[in-house]
Amino acid sequence: MDDAAKTVREIADKFGEMQEQQKRFQTEFDKYKANGDPLALAKADALNDSVTEIDSQIKALQTAIEAEKSRADELEARMSAGYKPGDEREEKRQEHLSLFEKFFRTGGDPQSDEAMALRKFERKAVSTATGAAGGFAVPEIIGERISEFQKLYSPIRSIARVQVVGTSDYKELLDIGGEASGWAGDGDARTETATPSLRERAPTHGTLYCYPKASEESLEDIFFDVGNWLANKCGKEMAVQEGAAFITGDGTKKPTGFLNTAAVATDDDGSPTRGAEELQFVASGSAAALTADGLIDLVYKLNSMHRANGVFVMNSATTAEVRKLKDSQNQYLWQMGIAAGQPSTLLGYPVVTAEGMPDVAANALPVAFGDWQDGYLITDRASDLRISVDDNITSPGFVKWYIRKRVGGILLNNNAIKVAKCVL
Repeated sequence: MDDAAKTVREIADKFGEMQEQQKRFQTEFDKYKANGDPLALAKADALNDSVTEIDSQIKALQTAIEAEKSRADELEARMSAGYKPGDEREEKRQEHLSLFEKFFRTGGDPQSDEAMALRKFERKAVSTATGAAGGFAVPEIIGERISEFQKLYSPIRSIARVQVVGTSDYKELLDIGGEASGWAGDGDARTETATPSLRERAPTHGTLYCYPKASEESLEDIFFDVGNWLANKCGKEMAVQEGAAFITGDGTKKPTGFLNTAAVATDDDGSPTRGAEELQFVASGSAAALTADGLIDLVYKLNSMHRANGVFVMNSATTAEVRKLKDSQNQYLWQMGIAAGQPSTLLGYPVVTAEGMPDVAANALPVAFGDWQDGYLITDRASDLRISVDDNITSPGFVKWYIRKRVGGILLNNNAIKVAKCVL
């Protein structure tokens, strides 16, 4: 608890420093923009890039603060519920971590006493760890650290619906209308309820993997933190890979991204109905730029039920362009999040930066807006984060590990997300 509180304070101090710098840059930015001469405008553009970078760093700090607070809250909740260091579940978590670290330091020798002890423990305590799966289950404590990286570097995961499943054959049925309803008085006939139209959505899965390499000397170092090493080496890289797949993945041995299929102009109630993979686009701007009016049209093209939970998604380059847009009253559409924990907003809605989104270009789809909890589904196989040694490595003095997990994704409800299209 003390360590978590200290970490939160340190991150919060850094957060405050970044906010002050952000305010100073924003003041200078407004001054140069108001000046209007070419030199001042060039300075304004440079400052805009700096503010965008600071804004990104602030978001990362906010995520780090929330992660530390979450760990502290979890421990406090367990203590309030009567948690003691000797609790059976916590003891098993710690025992699994301890056995795993001992095995790890042997260089992954499958015939070592440490490997035998870990295998015996998993047969007894880790119900989903089967021999057929290969390797060993990554301890839950390390898996949690890797999950934190996933939320930070795979931004779609932070806003979409994430479902833990036990099989890659998982499917969901989506009701796309068809049930009759209305009003009636006493004794009036009621129209028979029609058969609802159901659409089956099945996430496509793939094995997401990483190959970290450790020197034999580091494995022998008693101060070598196995959990942090794995999280840092694999957490970020795996998150970046899955983040791109959730956007543009083609569904072949990987998730199907929401931009995998070309967008169309057909409205939600248009005829014929859009295909399950097709999003509706809203024309915005030109091949060279987005416009304020186009983004406003994008927001209000989304059904009000979904609009209430709307979140913008775009990459950093697009963010830099959008930050310069103003409404008819000469007010910036973009509002920076000043209070701790509050994200920057565009037209009053949160903005998530996902680098896998397209840049502004002719016929590109650089901005998405929607209710991502209803719109996109991510599936994780339960306890499916596993690790084994790659025996084919040829670098003397190093041990190469193979860590992998099964991840799936699919556009669930194509009425819940809209995209802006740069028209010619």
